Amino acid sequence: MKLPDLSINRNTIVNIIIVCVTLIIIFNIYQSQTKKIQTLEVNRDAESQKNSLLNEINKLEKVVDSYKKNFNKEDSLGFITTINNIAKNSGVKIISIKPSRQQDYSMYTRYSFDLDVRCDNYHKIGKFASLLESHPDIYTIERLSMGRTGGGFTSEQEDIFSLSLTLSTNIIKN
Repeated sequence: MKLPDLSINRNTIVNIIIVCVTLIIIFNIYQSQTKKIQTLEVNRDAESQKNSLLNEINKLEKVVDSYKKNFNKEDSLGFITTINNIAKNSGVKIISIKPSRQQDYSMYTRYSFDLDVRCDNYHKIGKFASLLESHPDIYTIERLSMGRTGGGFTSEQEDIFSLSLTLSTNIIKN
């Protein structure tokens, strides 16, 4: 009678061993998957930090782009052409344009020009200044002096208004 009991115990022992081996394999798989999940969570956190930095950089680039709109994108010859066109449209006569100074900065260059302008009334000077201010490119009047010549005793002589100014603009470097 002992032999059949031993056989049943053998099957039970084999089953217990199989279950134990299976549990050990399952536990090892669980541990490796847990490590992978932890690694993925660390990578996710790192990517989230990178994304937040990229979003901040993107915001700063938008700010820089908005400031770039305030700068000219043409060279100094284009500047002179634009000023000549503004003078023609306002009815003033440019007597001279002289490059004054050039200041280099890391992202842009500031060009300054000395202008001598003549016209026959204040309205034309006002129109010239208005057209300068309303132009899409930004021009800065750094120095301005105005005088009047003429105006003799006869009505045939006209008053001539002279305007000396230093005008500057900023041009973005490529």
